[in-house]
Amino acid sequence: MYNPDNYVVPTQIVSSGPSKYGTNVTYSDGVYTLVSPYYSYNDAHHYTCGTGADQCEKVYYAFYNNYFIELNDGRNINDVLKDMLNADDVNKEDSTVKAAVDDWYSHNMTDYTEYLEDTIFCNDRSVYSLGGWKSDGGSISGNAKITFTPNHEYHLTCSNETDQFSLSNPKAKLTYPVGLITEAELRLVGNPNVMKTGEYYWTSSPLWYGIVSYISVASAYGGYHNYAPSTELGVRPVVSLKSNVIFNSGDGSKEHPYTNAELLTYSITVNNDDVKGSIDFYVEDLTKILEGRVVKFRVSPNSGFNLDEYELVTDDGQVLGVSKTEEEFVYEFIMPAKNVVLTIQYKEQNVEINPLTVTGGLLLLLGVISLSVLLLLIVGKKLAYK
Repeated sequence: MYNPDNYVVPTQIVSSGPSKYGTNVTYSDGVYTLVSPYYSYNDAHHYTCGTGADQCEKVYYAFYNNYFIELNDGRNINDVLKDMLNADDVNKEDSTVKAAVDDWYSHNMTDYTEYLEDTIFCNDRSVYSLGGWKSDGGSISGNAKITFTPNHEYHLTCSNETDQFSLSNPKAKLTYPVGLITEAELRLVGNPNVMKTGEYYWTSSPLWYGIVSYISVASAYGGYHNYAPSTELGVRPVVSLKSNVIFNSGDGSKEHPYTNAELLTYSITVNNDDVKGSIDFYVEDLTKILEGRVVKFRVSPNSGFNLDEYELVTDDGQVLGVSKTEEEFVYEFIMPAKNVVLTIQYKEQNVEINPLTVTGGLLLLLGVISLSVLLLLIVGKKLAYK
C-alpha cells in the first residue's frame, strides 16, 4: 500500500546561470532562505533555489548529481522522508499487487478464513542508509538511493508500525489475512529447490528508492533478483495457519496436500450447586471452545444465597484469572489451549436482627395484651349489670 500524496518524484532542473546551494534552509512568511550559501553543490550543500538567489518560495534538494526533490510550504528533507516512510497515512491506497491478491482471496479463500492467523506481513522499510538524502549532508555523487535493511541478514523483525500489515493494525490494515513472503523468510528455508517454481515472483522486501527503485524478487530457478516495480512478474500469495489447526489426512506435499482441516478446541467443565444458584454461559457449546476466545458467564445466586468465590483451573492444575465485567454478575476469562474446570461456591445470606425492631415488637405485643385484658374487664362488667 502507499499514499501518492506522500511520495516525491525526482526531477532535473535547468538553471539559466550559476546557482547557490545551502547546507540547510529556514522558512518564514512563505519564503525559504538558504543557510551558508555557496556557488556549488557538494556533500554538505544540498539546498538550492535553482538560481543565484538566497531566497525563494520553493526550494530544491539535490540528492544525486543533477537530480532534485522539490520542496514547498516550509517542508525540508526530513519531512519528506517521514511522509514517505513513517507517516500514519502512508498506506492510503492499495498497490496493484495488493488489489490482485485481495481479488484472488475473495474468490478462493473466504471459506477458510477461520483457519488463518491474523499475523503480520512485513513490508520492511527500515532505512539502512540514506545516501544523498541525509539532512546533515551526504554524498550526492556515488549513492543516489535510500537503501533499506539488507534481506540477507535473515531477520524477521518489523520495526516500523506502518510496515506491519495485518487485519488489526489501523496504520497498515489488510482486507484479508493474506500477503507476500519476504526475502528473509525465503532465505531461511535454506533449500533453493523449494523456490524453483519456474516463475519469477515478487516478495514484499523493498531494496532501495531513488532515481530508480527496486524490489527483491524470487527467481524461477531458486535464486534472487532485483526488479523495478513497473516490471510485470508473478504473484504468490501467502497465508499463515492458526496453531490449533489440525488435519485428518495428507502430509503437506504437493502430491498429498493436507485435507479435512479442523480447529483444535477445548472444553469447560462446571462445578456448581444448582440448589444454590445457576450459571449461564455466553457460548453455545462448552465442549468446543477455541483458544484465545473470551468466554463470558453470568452467576445468578438463588434466594437466600450470595456468590462466595470462583476458581478457574486447567486440567493440569494451573489457576487462571477471571475478571469482572461492567455488567453486574457477569465475569469473563480468555480460553487457554487446555481444558478448564470452573468451580462456583455460594454462601447463605446472613439475616441481621435489628434490636429496635425487636423491642418495638415486644412493646406492641404487650400493648395488645393489655388492651385485650382491659376490654375483657369492660365486657364482663356490662354483662354483670344485666
